[in-house]
Order: sequence, then C-alpha cells, then structure tokens
Amino acid sequence: MEAIRVLIVEDNLADTRLIEIYLRGIESLQFDCISASCLQEARKHIMDNTFDLIFLDLGLPDGQGIDSIEHIVDLSPQSSIIVMTGIYNANLASGAINVGAQDYIVKSDANSLILERTISNAMQRSRLKRELEKTQETFHAIIETANDAIITIDSDFVIHSWNKAAQFIFGYHKDEILGQQIFLLFAKTEHNSLRQQIDSTFTTSDSNNTHLAEFSAINKTQQYFPSELSLASWQSDSQQHYSLVVRDITERHKVDVIKSEFVSTVSHELRTPLTSLLGSLKLVTSGVVCAIPTTALELLEIAQSNGDRLLHLINDILDMSKLEQGHMEFHYEEAAIVNVVEEAVTLNQAYADKYGVSIQLDDVKGDYALVCTDRLRLLQVLANILSNAAKYSPKNGIVTVCISHQGSYMRISITDKGLGIPEEFQSSIFNRFTQSDSSDTRKAGGTGLGLHITKIMVEEMGGKIGFKSVTNVATTFYIDIPEATVKAARLAK
Repeated sequence: MEAIRVLIVEDNLADTRLIEIYLRGIESLQFDCISASCLQEARKHIMDNTFDLIFLDLGLPDGQGIDSIEHIVDLSPQSSIIVMTGIYNANLASGAINVGAQDYIVKSDANSLILERTISNAMQRSRLKRELEKTQETFHAIIETANDAIITIDSDFVIHSWNKAAQFIFGYHKDEILGQQIFLLFAKTEHNSLRQQIDSTFTTSDSNNTHLAEFSAINKTQQYFPSELSLASWQSDSQQHYSLVVRDITERHKVDVIKSEFVSTVSHELRTPLTSLLGSLKLVTSGVVCAIPTTALELLEIAQSNGDRLLHLINDILDMSKLEQGHMEFHYEEAAIVNVVEEAVTLNQAYADKYGVSIQLDDVKGDYALVCTDRLRLLQVLANILSNAAKYSPKNGIVTVCISHQGSYMRISITDKGLGIPEEFQSSIFNRFTQSDSSDTRKAGGTGLGLHITKIMVEEMGGKIGFKSVTNVATTFYIDIPEATVKAARLAK
C-alpha cells in the first residue's frame, strides 16, 4: 500500500508528536509525515513536495484563523486539509469548511480511531470535489466551444449565463447582457410566442421537455436574422430555470430558398411538355386521330397512366414548394360545410370506382353550418384524403364521411376499413415522402407528399388535422375547420 503523504503544520512540538503517534496507531493506513512549525516553513515544503493530507493548526506565529486556511488552500488545492485546534468554535468550524477545509476537530478529542474516520472522510470529500471540478471544467469547455448560443434564464426571463457563441451571434459582451431579459434578443412580434413557448416548457408533464421552434432574432446592431431555438427547463434550489440553445439559420434559409426555386423551376419546365404530351396521348387513345390496334392501345394507355402519375408528382412538388416559400394564395369565403363535402364526395367517386369502393356521406340532418375557408383548397385537401381512403380500402369497401361540431370547429371525418397505419409510422405520417410501407407506392400509387401538403394547407386555413387508426380494423382522418364567425374574428386580429 502506498503511504499517504502528510504535512503537519503545528508550532507545538508535543502536539506534532501526538498526531504522529495517532497516525501510527491506524493499522489500515501508512503515512509519510513531514512537519512545519509555521506557514513560511509549510510553504517551502509544499513547493518541494505534493501532499495528500495536511493537518493545520490555526494559532501559528505567522498565521491565524481563516486566513491560514485560505493560504494553505491556495498553496495546495489538491490536498485534503484537516483543521486541528485547541478550542471548539462553531463559527470558526463553519468558516473553515466554507473556505476549503475538509474537516475540523478539537485536539483533545483526537485519537487514532477518530483520525482514521476523519482522514477517510476528508480524502473522500477531496476526491469527490476534484471530480466535480473536473466535470465542471469539462462542461464549461463544452459550453464555451459550442457553435450555438447557449443561454440560461430564470423564471423572470432574466439572463444568467452567456457563452462565447452567444456573444458572436448577437454581438453583446457578457457584461452587457447578464441581468437583461431574454426578449431583448428577439423581434417584438415574437415576444408573446416566446413567452408561451417558455411557459409550455414549464407546464409540460413530458419528461423530455425540450421544445424546438423558429424565431426572428435581433442582434446588437438591430439586424434581424432567422434562428432555431431549443428550449428546456429544470429546477434548482426550488427555482425554475431555462436553457436556450439558439442557432443562426440564415444560411440554411438561403439554401432552402435556392432549393425551392430550383425545384419550382424544374417542375414548371417539366409540366409544360408533359401536359402537351398527355393531351396528345388522350387524343390518340380516344380514336379521334385514327383507329388504334388493341395491342398498341394498351401500351398507349399504360403511357398515359404513368404520365398522369408523373404530372401528379410534379403538381405535388410545386404545391409543396409554394407552401414552404409562403407563395400559395388562399382566398377565403363563407361556405356551407355540407355543400363543400357533398361536392368533394361527388368529384372523387369516379376515382373510388377504379378500386371498387363507394364513398358515402352520413345523414347531416340539415346542418348547414358556415365555415370560413378557401373552397378550392379545402376540396383539394378532401380529395387527397378521400383518394387515400379509396386506395387503401378493400374491394367493395365503403368510405364513410361524417360532419360534426367540435367546439368552435366543424369536423369532417373520413373513415376507411383498410389495413390501418402501422403504429411505428403514425408519428411520421405527415412528413414529406412518408408512406407506411415503401411497397405502398407501388401497390396504390402516390408520392408520399399528399398528407404533408394537406397538413400545411389545413393549418394555413386555421384548421387542424389528425387521425386515429387501429391495425386491420379502420382508419379515420379528421379535419377541423373554424366556423365562419371564429375565423373572421381571427382574421380581424
């Protein structure tokens, strides 16, 4: 066993010898002791040696009380320090621990057994302290070298910490920003949303209470830039705190715009010749131009069918591009919800007939409630969901459409008796290019963009969309559209 290196700082030689005797009486440990009669002598020993343990008297010729402890802690911060004094003083004992000593004992109480326990506890506390300091240093290094701004605030939205990336992104030095409210860093139009986001982070019962959202941020020079904000909360000493990770996504937005413009341009360039091609195919297959042999007609119909699918894909990509860039226009009007749904059912029955499926609208009992919506966009949304329901229904199946009140919304529910949506895909069903199985694209057709576009359109119209699905039983998609008075009030705001 390696000996514990001990420095005894004591001006009374008899007390020094007594400590050495007590240490020799500890059979489980070995000690290598050096003594010093004053702080100056202790300094010399510390400069030449490394000590695991220091016994310190507080009545030295050149040092008294707390000052002596602070002096030794500064000289040898890695050592475990045990204060040994002739008289117990509660304030002095507390002060000794606060400035870095591991323990405080009265000389008259000391013996081998007490010192063994004291030394063990003191060295363990020192080890834990070093580990904690190392962890804190690592954590601080991670925070300070991060590329994203990392900020902490309290329940009053006051900033308490600020890393180097935050200074780079926002332009404020730490001394300028600490003590300010977080709202200084975001556009005024975002303050209510940010406050709600912070409040929802606190009130959520989810153990993984991290929220991600985009906000318009503002730097010291009053320049606005798009930011992505990750927000989490925690409690310390019964106080609520929040951490914000802010990322400047200006370049990402630029790339997204370039990508969207490219996709839009290419899609337009593809749609023009494709439309002309499909028109020519329809003329040829209709027999207007000339009689077509049966074998050739089958091949032309295959070409036309695949051309239609390609055109549908291009239209979906164009819609997605317009929505993401905010270029899609919505023209709101008051409309009877029943009339819109009846029209959608009529328009999509021919498509459902291809799959041997019937679309039925439940009895609405004369309920002609008005909604404020873009009629054509709502028809597009319903067409998307009805076509999916028809595609995934069994042959001779029935797709049921219901209309009901849902608070201040009118709910349109569309139910099919297909295989349902597997549970593992339900969380991503509204994502781009998502289908419950890659084979679905080949079996039922589709691009995987329809539900993504549908969700954005519904939300743009102030509505909500969701679904309930039980595997091998049924799937119901529902759309909630604001009633006319509710939507009008929101638009007025």
